[in-house]
Amino acid sequence: MSPVALTVTGDTLQLSGELDFETVVDLERQGADWLAQAPQNCRIDLSGITHSTSAGLAMLLSWWRLASASGKQLLIAGMPPRMMALARVGKLTDTLPLADG
Repeated sequence: MSPVALTVTGDTLQLSGELDFETVVDLERQGADWLAQAPQNCRIDLSGITHSTSAGLAMLLSWWRLASASGKQLLIAGMPPRMMALARVGKLTDTLPLADG
């Protein structure tokens, strides 16, 4: 398993590595903390994700709900093809604010 990293650059939260049931526990909290401080229009970049289980999608849904509840516009970009396939199976492509889906 490759280590997961969270990097903030301006209005963008960039993730890299693998999202699974173990890694999303800490990431979910870190992302929620970032969202509390994020600008009105913010972005999550998933282009560095090498693998994701459904736990990664659950984390994104949690972040999207937090952003929506605080009136922020969140955009999710760079979702890897296999993660996008999971989102399609779960019928989340119309729910999540995807830049490329």
